[in-house]
Amino acid sequence: MKFPNLKNLTAQFHDFFDRDPSKREPNPKRDWIILFISFCVVLILAGILHLSLYFWFLALSSKEPTLEGQATTTLSALDVQKVLDRYKQKEILFGQLMSVRPNFRDPSR
Repeated sequence: MKFPNLKNLTAQFHDFFDRDPSKREPNPKRDWIILFISFCVVLILAGILHLSLYFWFLALSSKEPTLEGQATTTLSALDVQKVLDRYKQKEILFGQLMSVRPNFRDPSR
């Protein structure tokens, strides 16, 4: 079995990875091909996104809207009266606090 020459292999790898910009000539055809392929890829991805969103909204609109979450709770008259009493106490306290005039004093004196 004949093994390839190591020097030739390293030279090929060196040439492949040698990206010296001064050695590369401008190639407008290659640049236009890259631009065209990039545009086509973006166009295909946009189409896939558009179709997936269309079918997703179509699936959502065909379902019957339901509210999922906590069940409604019923309140007893006693619970409602407790809440109302608490707000009445707050109203009385607010009236008392508003009847007392504020006392402003200058802290520098």
